[in-house]
Amino acid sequence: MNHILILVLFVSVTWTQEVLENLSVIFLKQKLALERLESKDSSQHLKKNFRGVWTNEKHSKYNLGYLGSNYQRLRVKVLSASKTDGLGSTYRVKGKTRTQNFECSFTGEIEIIHVREVKESDSPSMTQGLVVFKYYFKEDTNQKGSGFFSGIGASSWYYKEKGTMKYDDFSTASENYTNNEFVGTWTSHKTGQIKKAIWGDFRIPFSNGLDVGLGEFYPDSTFQNNGWASYVEEKQRNQEPAIWWKD
Repeated sequence: MNHILILVLFVSVTWTQEVLENLSVIFLKQKLALERLESKDSSQHLKKNFRGVWTNEKHSKYNLGYLGSNYQRLRVKVLSASKTDGLGSTYRVKGKTRTQNFECSFTGEIEIIHVREVKESDSPSMTQGLVVFKYYFKEDTNQKGSGFFSGIGASSWYYKEKGTMKYDDFSTASENYTNNEFVGTWTSHKTGQIKKAIWGDFRIPFSNGLDVGLGEFYPDSTFQNNGWASYVEEKQRNQEPAIWWKD
């Protein structure tokens, strides 16, 4: 009987992992298929530093995310990112996460797998594009409720002439605007439980069951007690989001 139970649990975990990992694959294909992007990578951009795209302070407070099938609110902030090699395809990162009453620090890596320019930039004086990457963020094992995140991410960037690579925020007024999107899973250090973990700035990928907002993100009332009550309160009071990672 015990052997059967173990087999059932193994099959269940494996199936769950495969289903959730498929979301990352779908997300990757969706991003690379965007009509506004060139069809081939532009590897020369790897010489630039993408650090400022991921550590952007101005828009990090608009970070939104969820953990698990009950859409528990998740917040993730990358605090630092530095290249680990001369080519610049891999970055070592540090940051913080918050969900429920747990706040954890994490370390990890971002590995760039595609860099593509847009066909027509918003201005002749600048270059715009999309960077697609794999990520692995490991929360501190000594902190309660910790685990690790892994998956596929995508960020929009720009730079002017020979300037610094920056976070592309030229379309923030658009109701469907989003940036710094991460699609993957979270795995508990303690139990090995795997949950869907997805986040982004302004909007969240794959959040149809959660996001019912028209002009901007707004959580369905069904899930407001899953960490979204403070978000709703901020919206009702027309307050700016809290800079939680500096509390």
